[in-house]
Amino acid sequence: MDYVEFEYWYMRFLNGHMDLDHEWNRDPKSITFDDLPLEIVCLITKNLSLYTRLSAVRYTSKTLRNVIEMQKMSVKSCALSGEKTESRLYIDGQYCNVKGNGILEWVMNNTEIETFEISRLTYNLGDVVKQISKSLTSKIRIKEIVHLDWCPEDFRSFLSLCDPQTLETIHIQYRERDDWQSIRLKEFNKLSEMEQFKNLKKVILAASRMKLDIQKFFHLDNFIVEVHSISPKQMRQLRDNCKRRESFAFCQVLVRGLNLNKIAKALKIVIQDGKAYDPIVGTDHQLVFVFDEMKFKILRQLPGDSLFPPFSIFA
Repeated sequence: MDYVEFEYWYMRFLNGHMDLDHEWNRDPKSITFDDLPLEIVCLITKNLSLYTRLSAVRYTSKTLRNVIEMQKMSVKSCALSGEKTESRLYIDGQYCNVKGNGILEWVMNNTEIETFEISRLTYNLGDVVKQISKSLTSKIRIKEIVHLDWCPEDFRSFLSLCDPQTLETIHIQYRERDDWQSIRLKEFNKLSEMEQFKNLKKVILAASRMKLDIQKFFHLDNFIVEVHSISPKQMRQLRDNCKRRESFAFCQVLVRGLNLNKIAKALKIVIQDGKAYDPIVGTDHQLVFVFDEMKFKILRQLPGDSLFPPFSIFA
């Protein structure tokens, strides 16, 4: 007698059923989770967190794995970090093991991600990009990328995998290494020509120390950048662009050697207490200039608005 049959008879005797002539193999088969209709299984699993679906339910059975992997999901935050050959994936703040189980590739293929952060992957990001690209069936749907401490060329490779129609914001923070300046500028110039960059609405570029061309950011509604210098002519171009773009909202620029007298003369504005106002002809709006030491910001506002975003710590 095998264990299954033994357990069956044991439970019958335990419950007072002493009929030895009972044909136990004719009893109705017990229903398992896999026997439920597929629609019911989908409804049950959709109520679970993405972390639970990927880290536990996905491994329960082949049926459940198939159910999980055919679902389209959205994620508020996804973070990828690591050192050398080790990568760690966090989904909505919870750790998911990515070694040999295809979770990273599945997430990139099947979720829409609000914010995707990658940090401390200087040594193996290129390998991660290759790993992801092999399994992609479509562009990665990410709204915001926070890029910390990457090699510039690896970031450009990753950006090429993203859907330009979904991506709205990138936040780039390079490490402070003087020997990377020429590499950064070269790679950033290439990055600025990509469709993904041209479709962005917002860019934060921190700790760059690069001789950037401010005009590369003129298509954006919102940007915070650091530039090496800005001429009176470039200030006029920036001001005119901010006036011309109805969707423009805010920009902040960190620049060394900011000369307020030259700026006031070039823009024909009066700077008083670190602020200046410039009406936009043909509209009810005005540009508001706010100057503070080595940085300035420009806002498009209605007269009387008192909202002044604080200077960002990133630039």
